[in-house]
Amino acid sequence: MWYTLVRPVHYSAEALVVIVPNNPAVDASVAITGVWAGVGSSDAVLAPVADRVRVSQSELRRDISISQPQNVPMLSIRATTSDSDSAAAWVNAVAAQLLAQDQQNPVAGYRLQQVTQARPPADADGTVGSLGVLGAALLGALMGGVSGRSFTGRGGLIAKIHGPAQRMQGRYLFDHRAVLRSPDMTKTDMIRNRCG
Repeated sequence: MWYTLVRPVHYSAEALVVIVPNNPAVDASVAITGVWAGVGSSDAVLAPVADRVRVSQSELRRDISISQPQNVPMLSIRATTSDSDSAAAWVNAVAAQLLAQDQQNPVAGYRLQQVTQARPPADADGTVGSLGVLGAALLGALMGGVSGRSFTGRGGLIAKIHGPAQRMQGRYLFDHRAVLRSPDMTKTDMIRNRCG
């Protein structure tokens, strides 16, 4: 229960922009798309967007990603924030600024076209923040320490089977520390585990 209390909630929103050739006879260019991915991550796009959405440029740069799916002339603009409305607003602002850059400084023969707008996500992502990972690691270490004592301590389960397993002298497939011999294990069961 405490784990869910410390886990930060993240929301992701995404918009898609395609690179379309002006001449339908020309194939869409994956290389041109890569250029636009770089432009989208530049100060020319992010600085005006940061002012518009009222966040620092470093925060916007940290929470926005612009990627190009492999061999597809499309850009995926994605934001992950602690607020669903902010995630969508930031993505749409970056997409709008990217389209404005295309109008001001077009790449000859190509244009950008937004095919999806980001919408505020209804559900949080399944991403786990650093405090959540730390909490899970500490809980795992604590549980491992508790369970390890009950098996190895004086009179623990491994101590009880150590003697019989040690007498087997490695003739069987299992390691003497991993043997959990039940009282109803027969000699035939032990022979089946024999290495040969």
